[in-house]
Amino acid sequence: MAEPITEAVLRKVARLARLGLSESELASITKDIEKIIAYFEQIQKLNTENIKPMTHAVAIQLELRSDTIEQFPNLIAKLPYQKHQHIYVPIVLE
Repeated sequence: MAEPITEAVLRKVARLARLGLSESELASITKDIEKIIAYFEQIQKLNTENIKPMTHAVAIQLELRSDTIEQFPNLIAKLPYQKHQHIYVPIVLE
């Protein structure tokens, strides 16, 4: 680890992020971050040279549908609010 995460460093980051952390929260979060960094250091020691990158934790094959264009010729005529080929929706927020 290059530089240990101290309460002073965490206090500075919290101030920059505009987080209002109490002293007890700073102490607790500092310990949690130290554990997370230690875990990542442990992971970095693993030999991953022959392991392929994954997109999912479980190997799955997604079923893809064909990419076709569907025509809906009378869609605009069926809408309750339409004018000049534009679709109007009721106001939701005032």
